[in-house]
Amino acid sequence: MQPWQKQADGSLLRAIENLRMIVHPNAINGDTRFVLIREAGNGPGYSSAMIASGHEQSVGSAITVVEKMAAGLRERVSSAGS
Repeated sequence: MQPWQKQADGSLLRAIENLRMIVHPNAINGDTRFVLIREAGNGPGYSSAMIASGHEQSVGSAITVVEKMAAGLRERVSSAGS
């Protein structure tokens, strides 16, 4: 699993399979904004989509929330495929 990586704009990025989690510190009135994106597949008709977004009071809580969202989504997708 890829660790969180600091980006040039100060945001944090982590990718797990086809999910991309982005955390932007101090994005809204000092709060930390997070975004969960499903990356496009390789076939025709696939496109990236924002799955969820929100904001938390700290970077740590934003990371926790977006990681839980990604884990829940991965779990639902894997159980639907079985």
